[in-house]
Amino acid sequence: MTPILGKVFEHVIRSRIAPKLKAVQADLQLGFTAGLTPGLASIIVMEASIEADELGILLLMCTLDVKKAFDTCSHQSITRKMYLADFDLVMLTVIHSMYQNMTSKVQWRGN
Repeated sequence: MTPILGKVFEHVIRSRIAPKLKAVQADLQLGFTAGLTPGLASIIVMEASIEADELGILLLMCTLDVKKAFDTCSHQSITRKMYLADFDLVMLTVIHSMYQNMTSKVQWRGN
């Protein structure tokens, strides 16, 4: 499949699964939500800190270093989770066939 045709195909699939995807996606998963950025997470953290101070309670926070978050992706695992979330089987079959035996490489600053 050519890159342009693949992008068009991907756009059509994404538009068809978007409502269901939004319904099952965690509200705080900001980096993957259209119209939101991970920078908004800092506002949530700041608000939680201010509220904890005002209420006099201890705020415990755990953060993750996501520098390597996208090194690997199990398409089979993602497809299975979509199946368990009751996504349309036709769309799942199409998505599965698109990503079956697929590999990809991300270049960052020429490396």
